[in-house]
Amino acid sequence: MKHIARILAVMLILLSVMGTASAEETDLTPYGAYKDTVVVTTGKAYNANPKFADPNETQEDNVMTRVIKDDLNIDVQVLWESDTYNQKLALEFASGNLPDMFTLNTSEYLLYRQMVDNGYLFDLGSIYDQCAGDYMRYVYSTSDYREVKAFTEPDGALYGLPGANYDYGGHPLLWVRQDWLEDVGLEAPKTLEELEQVLIAFRDQKGSVGLTLNSTNPLKGWGVRYNANAIAEFFGAHPCSWVRDENGKVVYGSTQEGTKKALEVLARWYQEGLIDKEFATRTDAANTALFVSGQTGTVYSSWSLGYHITGLHEVEGCKLVAVNCPLQEDGSYNVIGVPPTTNLLCVRADYEHPEVAYKLLNIEFEGYRGINESVYDRIREDVDNGVAYYAMMPTGGVNMEKNTALTDAAAAAKEAVETGKIADESLYNAYELSVAYSAMKYAQDPANAEASNFLDYYVRYVSSNTFDNLNVTYPAFSYTTESMADMWPSLEALEQTTFLKIITGEEPVDYFDTFVTQWYAQGGQMVTDEVNALVK
Repeated sequence: MKHIARILAVMLILLSVMGTASAEETDLTPYGAYKDTVVVTTGKAYNANPKFADPNETQEDNVMTRVIKDDLNIDVQVLWESDTYNQKLALEFASGNLPDMFTLNTSEYLLYRQMVDNGYLFDLGSIYDQCAGDYMRYVYSTSDYREVKAFTEPDGALYGLPGANYDYGGHPLLWVRQDWLEDVGLEAPKTLEELEQVLIAFRDQKGSVGLTLNSTNPLKGWGVRYNANAIAEFFGAHPCSWVRDENGKVVYGSTQEGTKKALEVLARWYQEGLIDKEFATRTDAANTALFVSGQTGTVYSSWSLGYHITGLHEVEGCKLVAVNCPLQEDGSYNVIGVPPTTNLLCVRADYEHPEVAYKLLNIEFEGYRGINESVYDRIREDVDNGVAYYAMMPTGGVNMEKNTALTDAAAAAKEAVETGKIADESLYNAYELSVAYSAMKYAQDPANAEASNFLDYYVRYVSSNTFDNLNVTYPAFSYTTESMADMWPSLEALEQTTFLKIITGEEPVDYFDTFVTQWYAQGGQMVTDEVNALVK
């Protein structure tokens, strides 16, 4: 009955909209502009450094929002910005003050369910056929973003437009100072033993503080800089992810035996000075500073680390390499896959123009990716300045991107860098061509290149050409169960404290077995049972 009531509510909203607005005002098309200005309100996560080319621009008033107003006659109003976005959105929901449109992170699954079950969200699937643009249809065809079952109803309703996650975009690469390798007479490491030899040489000959580690999540997989997840993956474990075991049961990877083996390696390296002795007190920014300042020559991070280390552009003679390490005996590289999406663009059920969500995503990303050249030309100064797209775009962190985005840009950059040209530019969009030729400029004349050329060389050429021969394990579950809301903070704290103690030698490696027992006893078993029930 509740489901039927939601359907009736949506039908009444549509009838109301049709009865009070002309077809032109409603405009269920992908790109059509409104005759009369349409206002859409939203909330945004606070961004301290959005990198607009004009520092006076804001999330509400910037080149993109003005393009939207000029081309679509949509006036975007940001009701609030918050550095605790999820909590702010939950409070707005509780008080009945949701904005017209907002991003909902998949980590807030229970909040999403409350909104759906109480009829607060519009079924955007009901207007997909009329409003989805060509690029959006292509993006959704390259993967299963529209079929994220955890965020759809059994009847196929779609209460949020999912953003993309690259299948391969989050795996940790080992970034190494290539000039240091040349100084100590070593090649880029491929095996665990070779990595240890590099760490020893850097410690003894370059004064390196050792491998940096994330102080909170030293073994967490994709999306966390400075983690050593690759070592756990080498041993067949998948820390911080829900995966299937050999019997098909879903288990929490941090409790797998391979995680213990990884901790044993890290604990020994820590005692031998091959891991930064101060890692437990360092922030991400501090770890970045260690690498940029030359206090360490090895860090683990994803392909995108280049966005954070442009300061190395100023270091004379600096050269970097990014490699998959440690490899399996057959040359493959174990990585944890990413969930199909991390956020959704949602629309309040009683908003008169739900089609605005489609129009915004269409114009934003067809412009940002260079498909709509008119829009791209207008925002290009911001793009070249490294603007945070989620600050520039009213739709926030929802990333409407094709699943081959990284590899396509990498292929373009590889051709440009290695041949000095791109034979058939029609194979790539304007954005891909831009970063490829930027990377080529750095390759041809590093001494006179700009920081943006340095960034594109290492992000689009060096690190993004590392996606061959990956052995990907996809998570079986990536969202939230009912008991997680209460139990997960303490379970996560138990894990983080235990791993820190083992790595730093405060507890022996065998203390891992005690952790596993405690984890299950303190709620882990209940959560595991819930996950398995949901997966079934």
